[in-house]
Amino acid sequence: MEIIVFSTYGYSFETWNRSGTLIRELDLYKKMNEEFKVNFTFITYGDNKDLDFDIDIKGAKVIPIYSLIKYDKNRIIRYINSFRIPFKIKHLIKKGDVLHQHQLLGSWVPVLCKILYKKKLLIRTGYDMYEFSKHQKKSLLIKLLYKMLTKITLIFSDIYTVTSASDKKLLKENKKIKFRPNWVYETDLYKFDNRFNNRLLSVGRLEDQKNYEYLLQEFKNTRGELTIDIYGSGQNFESLNNLATELDVDLNIYENLNHNELVKIYSNYKFYITSSLYEGNPKTVLEAMSSGCIVLASSIPNHSEIIENEQNGYLYDLVDNNLSNLFSKIKDDNNLTRVSKKAFDDISKNNSLDLLVSKTYKDYLSIAK
Repeated sequence: MEIIVFSTYGYSFETWNRSGTLIRELDLYKKMNEEFKVNFTFITYGDNKDLDFDIDIKGAKVIPIYSLIKYDKNRIIRYINSFRIPFKIKHLIKKGDVLHQHQLLGSWVPVLCKILYKKKLLIRTGYDMYEFSKHQKKSLLIKLLYKMLTKITLIFSDIYTVTSASDKKLLKENKKIKFRPNWVYETDLYKFDNRFNNRLLSVGRLEDQKNYEYLLQEFKNTRGELTIDIYGSGQNFESLNNLATELDVDLNIYENLNHNELVKIYSNYKFYITSSLYEGNPKTVLEAMSSGCIVLASSIPNHSEIIENEQNGYLYDLVDNNLSNLFSKIKDDNNLTRVSKKAFDDISKNNSLDLLVSKTYKDYLSIAK
């Protein structure tokens, strides 16, 4: 079976490598290749540099778009040029059994390939772009375009996967939609008592969505008693450091690590906190739970479907003093070891790489016939 995988629009192997996620992003395909002998061709939005990465997938081919089409600095021209891609890779598409779009952004390319060359199409989404655009207060035009793109891909896809039950509910009843949550690496459950008692961990981009200002406000005037460690980068780096100084909070912000290095960080912490305003199926929460962290998460729908309150983590409302009061209440609770173990067990059961490999392979088979 030959699968043509299309990267998210604008993303390349070089992009993934810089963010430290290249190996992780490709592990799904590597394991499918090893277990089921599936062959992959990767269409990326990179140049010839993408050919230099050793992706360690037997027989895989990498086709960087900007080795076929000249890269233009003008964003609008790049969008226009993307409609030329199906014609540039015609010979490859004709050999494929299934087209697999990695995220919704860029899906117009495989949709055109499907129409032109009569191929089967699987669209994989990590979050609902239209819903995110509303939270982010994007322009009316952008929201309209995302809504149209979602509808078009639902019409032309043979399978449309979502990572959260909340996203599936938003799209209403449609037999094409399948629930395929994110996967995380399996880890050993590091002894809970040996972890930091007075350090809190959070991981994510330093953007408004993550709502780190609320996190700092909740732990104001704790300098010398508690430390907040955030792993991530983004536009709010300076403002968050300034706010921490103003609120008398010990804050450390560490830049992005290679994903394999980051996974090892979680097991040093008892407590992981997320104060996000909205999410898809957050990998960082899944990774923290898989590492046995006690996760304190804002009670938004996409957290609530992962966390069973007081069983495998804790949920709190984003109002003043809720988080700080919850932390004070549970930090010395004798039940924390039980909660840690339940979190670890639940993620091992529901979010393993093996499980997603098996389901994705069955998806391919169901439409490749």
